[in-house]
Amino acid sequence: MQKRIYQMDGTALRRSIQETTRRHYRHREVWEAYMYRAAVLRSQMKVADATLIIHCFATVGKRVDSFLDYMLDGLRGRLHNFRLGHLALLLVSVCKLRREDKFLVEAALPVIYKKLTAQAPPKDIAVLAHAYVRIDGPSRQAVLDRVAAAIAPRIRKLENPLTLSLLLHAFTFPPPHMVPFTKRASFLPSNKRDDSGGAPAGPSATEAETPEAAVLRDAASASEPIRFAKGGSDESEAGDGLPHRALIQLLLDQASKHLHKFRSTDLMFLFLSMQQIFRRDKPPPPPAAAAAEGAEDHPQPGEEEWEEAADDDERRALRKVYGRHLGKKKKPSPLDTGTGMVPFLLLRQVTRQLQNVLFELRGPEFIKLLSTFPDIPPTAIDSAVKARVLEELRYRVADLVGQQSYA
Repeated sequence: MQKRIYQMDGTALRRSIQETTRRHYRHREVWEAYMYRAAVLRSQMKVADATLIIHCFATVGKRVDSFLDYMLDGLRGRLHNFRLGHLALLLVSVCKLRREDKFLVEAALPVIYKKLTAQAPPKDIAVLAHAYVRIDGPSRQAVLDRVAAAIAPRIRKLENPLTLSLLLHAFTFPPPHMVPFTKRASFLPSNKRDDSGGAPAGPSATEAETPEAAVLRDAASASEPIRFAKGGSDESEAGDGLPHRALIQLLLDQASKHLHKFRSTDLMFLFLSMQQIFRRDKPPPPPAAAAAEGAEDHPQPGEEEWEEAADDDERRALRKVYGRHLGKKKKPSPLDTGTGMVPFLLLRQVTRQLQNVLFELRGPEFIKLLSTFPDIPPTAIDSAVKARVLEELRYRVADLVGQQSYA
């Protein structure tokens, strides 16, 4: 097989690597032959083939630093030829590999500004935004502003669940100074190198792979940022609020319309987004509570006469004068939960949809989903949903114990 690999062109090599990744082939000599042939064809290979090859190595968890440095160095000077989808896939691969390639991200920034237009596919924009905030690239807020300008005119036409959930997660992703140090440090690139050609450790990367499929397999590490050694972003967001509140509200409304299409990974991203909204967005006081506070300081007309009335006939007369509402206390609405930007009905719909797709969640995804529950109002989760989640947790606890994400 190695002899055939040494005779392949760039496209054939990419297809062979993808097929090997899909089949979880373990042979060390084969992977070394792949690396040798890819290095030889680096300057002749199409940028799409080179990007997919790097993504296959990221998928199987093979961090051979010398090979990756050589391939990424060759792509750094060809970024102007990238389509937005290939650039997004390359940034996703950098996230998976836990690399601190600051020069690559800085070189990609002008290309991002050029390619982020209103004509770009929404799914590519969503994957790019999601990957860029995770690597904490320079001018993060400027890139998000450009994403908002490109996606806002078409926001009512968005129907893809993963596109909506990734955009929500990107716009609500916390800035680096809000992420606990212990969580950041535990996900910094490790010093372990995979030079042994070990067994592939993840799902497959097929030939028809899209940036969406790439992010689906990367969902296990969806909420941790990859920080550069000297700090990635060169600007800090003002305060700890949400800069794009209006756009986030529109995305939430659009997600509620297509919630029946959401699968497990889509819901996980949506729960992570809502968690950040509840943490960072300070909702106004419920209308019922505000009305009660105002009523204490400013009594409504006729209330004093109502309290001094001696019998029912006098109270009926007062109601004819001031209205039937006199003397009646307004009951708080079940919708007045103080949930801020997240509509209460959307919370109910999300938790109910979760029951239908809970079995699809992988172990790390399931744990990340559970971590969002303390930030969600208890009244928004039905008792039936809680019972279903607890039942699933009891069923999976033996598998979850021992996983890295469990800690």
